[in-house]
Amino acid sequence: MQHDAGHEPPDGLKSDDRKKLRIVVPAKQSKERIDVFLTHQVENATRSKVRKAIEAELVLVNGRTVKPSHSVAPGEVIDITLPHPPRPDAKPEEIPLHIVYEDDQLLIVNKPAGMVTHPAYGNYTGTLVNALLHYCNSLSGVNTPLRPGIVHRLDKD
Repeated sequence: MQHDAGHEPPDGLKSDDRKKLRIVVPAKQSKERIDVFLTHQVENATRSKVRKAIEAELVLVNGRTVKPSHSVAPGEVIDITLPHPPRPDAKPEEIPLHIVYEDDQLLIVNKPAGMVTHPAYGNYTGTLVNALLHYCNSLSGVNTPLRPGIVHRLDKD
């Protein structure tokens, strides 16, 4: 299914937040699942990421959506829509926090279930990091700009 230029794509990204990649299946390519084929053709691709992209209709073969089990054939044209790399830093946001303990070196927060911890593809706002940046004004330089200062958590729930 192709999308009209005036409609939002199914992944929620605006067209200027994405880049396009076109791959023509080589004439000597043997029969192979598209999700496996693309992991060898696209830098940093995993089967899981490729499957999610296919299911989100970001991968088209000859202009049509396919399933991850589609077998590529020589001469097929594969169009892939990729998000640009993550934004370089998280922005402070005023989000209420349940502070359990705080001193000069440590802050313990009871994170609500369902709140994303670190900004990432699809969740650049409303995260625990955004809230902590507002509350603390800055976080430790530990880790990367999108994953600053959060060292450990006690559980996943």
